[in-house]
Amino acid sequence: TELDKVSDQILLIDVRTPGEFASGHIENSINIDYKSDDFKDLIGELDKNQEVYVYCKVGGRSGRSAKILEDMGFEKIYDLDGGINAWEKEGLKMVK
Repeated sequence: TELDKVSDQILLIDVRTPGEFASGHIENSINIDYKSDDFKDLIGELDKNQEVYVYCKVGGRSGRSAKILEDMGFEKIYDLDGGINAWEKEGLKMVK
């Protein structure tokens, strides 16, 4: 699955709210809230050449975020299928 690809060499973005992020997130992920006013500004500071993985709770916000990244010129964008719920269901490591 796509979830197997996550490693320290990629940019992993949790697009949920800070509160959701604090309740549990994938290790090495950064939190950029999809609903925040400065979402595009923060995304714009990232390296467009790096592989970027986005996730949310189940896939809605990450899908919309991936489209924004694509429109901003990012080329290697991966939306984690099923979001953090699928990650947790697989029993994969989370930070709380």
